[in-house]
Amino acid sequence: MHGCVNVDADFLSYFCFLEGREVGTKNDDKPFSFSKNTYIYFQSNLSIVSISAYRSKYEGKTKHLARLSDSQYKRFIKCLRQSKFVKGKIKNYFIKE
Repeated sequence: MHGCVNVDADFLSYFCFLEGREVGTKNDDKPFSFSKNTYIYFQSNLSIVSISAYRSKYEGKTKHLARLSDSQYKRFIKCLRQSKFVKGKIKNYFIKE
């Protein structure tokens, strides 16, 4: 299933990007999809850091490959905000659509 999964009874909260499904554009404006099913789990693993701190910590270790489409980004943020496992201050960081 592509999209948001929240199962309180099983303590699961994640967003799934299905393999091969177009979800955005690459830096060269060509369509982007993940080559494998990709899951982003929402637990206590989320924090807010400044862009400069992030770049300093991960410089040379990450690469910007693509940008989510507006609709996929909105679905992802909605899922994050609906998760019971994400702290309120992090949920409030994102503007409600």
